[in-house]
Amino acid sequence: MDLPFKDTIHTFVLDSAIHRLGKINPDSADRKVIKRFKYIGEEPDVIVRIWTGDPHFICEHPKEPLFKDSIYSFTVCFHHKGKRGKMRKRMGFKLMNDVLIPIIFEGEYVE
Repeated sequence: MDLPFKDTIHTFVLDSAIHRLGKINPDSADRKVIKRFKYIGEEPDVIVRIWTGDPHFICEHPKEPLFKDSIYSFTVCFHHKGKRGKMRKRMGFKLMNDVLIPIIFEGEYVE
């Protein structure tokens, strides 16, 4: 699988550091978005904690050690019901060496 990784944040390479969700229907069912990253660190590392801005959160992520040049996925669970205006949520991972990997999701709720 050839994924378009282009943004590097510390030891993670993602398709984008800012994920644009576009127009979001706030009355639609809440949804999950699956994203992938490539780990490029020289030494194995572990995600020790996820951080987020409620009510959206990273609901699935790798719990095993991360190894160089391996591709992993994570899932973000969004709760859009009743939301209005623009959405910009920052969330991410904290690695065992205290490095934070921030990821941003943006969109706009339509009426």
